[in-house]
Amino acid sequence: MFLAPVAIKEINWQIIGMTENDMHALDFHWIGSALLMVLLVLAGVLSSTKRPGWMELGIITGVTYSFLGVIAMILQDGYAGSWSGGGGLFAIVVGVWYILFTILEAQKMKAAKGGASVTAPHVRHIFPQGSEGETIERNTQQLVKV
Repeated sequence: MFLAPVAIKEINWQIIGMTENDMHALDFHWIGSALLMVLLVLAGVLSSTKRPGWMELGIITGVTYSFLGVIAMILQDGYAGSWSGGGGLFAIVVGVWYILFTILEAQKMKAAKGGASVTAPHVRHIFPQGSEGETIERNTQQLVKV
């Protein structure tokens, strides 16, 4: 949700820059950055499905947000397309939270699996004629004859 305005702005810069011979637009920097944001959102959606590998993907996504935040804090406003200091700090916080929530959810799932194991209920059939063993033996003999 927070990345959508930035991605739209960068797609707009790509379109405008192609008509004005902008160096970043000609090297497809803006569209690459917008694609990165789409992939970050996709990684979040995929890790929320909890399919195999979701925990690793969640941690990688959190590390990526933190990395991009650190780079934005270093560059500040000196470069085109930078998230600035505030955006960088926000990205670092989001990345750390992402990692923590992923680890906490994995711990919760592990505790739920180990805590209460589900066993199949034992069903005992009551047969009308004779004991259970005699009825099973008689039915088995009937099947052998067929």
